[in-house]
Amino acid sequence: MIRIPRSGNFYFTLGFLIFLLIVIITAANYGKKAALFPLTIGIPTLILVVIELVRDQSSKLSSVFETDFFRMKRQKAESEGKTAPESQRFSKEIKAILTVVGFFILLMTVGFLVSTPFFVFCYTIFFAREAWWKGLLLAAGTWVFVYLVFCVLMEIQFPWSYIF
Repeated sequence: MIRIPRSGNFYFTLGFLIFLLIVIITAANYGKKAALFPLTIGIPTLILVVIELVRDQSSKLSSVFETDFFRMKRQKAESEGKTAPESQRFSKEIKAILTVVGFFILLMTVGFLVSTPFFVFCYTIFFAREAWWKGLLLAAGTWVFVYLVFCVLMEIQFPWSYIF
């Protein structure tokens, strides 16, 4: 019998699995060249997410795949007496989910070339807590990298967006 844990990690992984399935099914309807990138990223990630879900359900597999970084970090913090309250941990998980949803909405409204550097800038400022100039530098570097690799070298036309 499968036990359904009440942790945010399980629900986040399950949500990510559903998102990956949508991406893979959508990419399967693209042309051969257009589907290559999402399928190349999506299928191995899907396999890893399924392994993570199965590993969470089985104590035998959990001991074989002892790679849960967050659990090891939590155990270390508990041994040092630095545990965060449950509400704070839940709040971080909600922020992570909202960040992914916000990026997706931004992606659909302004397009990939605008949303990616904006997301990098916001992540650097709000989550990594770095200086604003570092955020701008990373965002500019991200834009240059994405533009050169995808638009110039690979000659990929990004999908439409509502504004650009």
